[in-house]
Amino acid sequence: GGLVAVALIMNARRRSRRLFLFCSMCSQMKPSTAFTARQCKRRDAVRKCERCVATFVPQSEAARRAERAKRQRTPAADKLLPPMPPSTPAPLFDSAEDPLRLARKAETVLRGRTDHIALVLENCCDDLNHVAVLRTCEALGVHRVMLVEANTPATADLAPAGQLAGSRARRRHAARAAQRGFAEVSYDPLLGVRRSQLYAARLDVRVFRTASECIAAAKADGRQLWVTDLSQEAAPLCAHAAGEPALPRLAVVVGSEGAGVSKTMLAAADRRVFLPMCGFTESLNVSVAAALVLQRLLDRRDASGAPFGALPAAEAAALRARWYADLARSEEQLQLFLELATRGGAEPYLDTRRPEAFREEQRAGGKRTAARRRAFEGEAGGEQGP
Repeated sequence: GGLVAVALIMNARRRSRRLFLFCSMCSQMKPSTAFTARQCKRRDAVRKCERCVATFVPQSEAARRAERAKRQRTPAADKLLPPMPPSTPAPLFDSAEDPLRLARKAETVLRGRTDHIALVLENCCDDLNHVAVLRTCEALGVHRVMLVEANTPATADLAPAGQLAGSRARRRHAARAAQRGFAEVSYDPLLGVRRSQLYAARLDVRVFRTASECIAAAKADGRQLWVTDLSQEAAPLCAHAAGEPALPRLAVVVGSEGAGVSKTMLAAADRRVFLPMCGFTESLNVSVAAALVLQRLLDRRDASGAPFGALPAAEAAALRARWYADLARSEEQLQLFLELATRGGAEPYLDTRRPEAFREEQRAGGKRTAARRRAFEGEAGGEQGP
């Protein structure tokens, strides 16, 4: 029995090391998706996550690539994707005829990113909820996301309900990975398999083993800690009222539906808040609650006159170079986009809504799919009939 227990413990440690890797620069444990394949193979003492590498390397690397592209540019490439003449005003909205639409859309998203508000997600054991929360943060421009693990031996400060949810979640993760045909070691309980990893690639996601580590990181970043709480000691999170001070730079903590946030988070909170509700329902799904809380805080930030909180210039330049390169569809477009990135970016749109032609194409595709489904059901019914 003792040998079996030791073997299980060693196996769990090997799995955790594969799911989470240590960054030597920021001294944080992060999911393996935060590292490039080359960095994943390095030792802990020299491994760096993509964010740390981007802070110091990509800006000069982008400049070198842009300079190399400028030397290699040919007149034919300039004619293929010419910049718009100065006399022609750039369109205010996304347009299929705009040769710089991908770069301009990336610039629109980048300038909408805010560093003023960060989201902390604690005690959440369902990867589908992580998908929804990360999607909400990406859509609202909340760039900083902190995930606190809910089912590790180090989280001794969790409530008993959180420990129970964690034990159930481990069995559910194993069953879900088996149903989807994935090995359990490749199934990340925090980021799932695919969808939330795509959203996390566009955000600054940090993973913490305990609530205490997350609190220390938020305080070191100069943030107040606002914790969502359903107790009667919490204050309602309402719209900004005249005379109230501007919204501070903060990290808002959201917990799971059942366990809520940990006692450690509640003890460290600068303010406890809750969403006023009028029905018999006492709580909301964590993804819905996170969306409502973030939207209300962003509205309060704008109404209170607080600064927008744009990303630091170095980080924005690194993201711009990486996003522009990822969106380029050809070598000529890559050269043009990198040159735009070194000049401070393309002209942004007013918002990121797509053209109406694209929406019509989506509607037509949905109608064709429905027609094929009806035809298939008709054929199946004809075969079963007399």
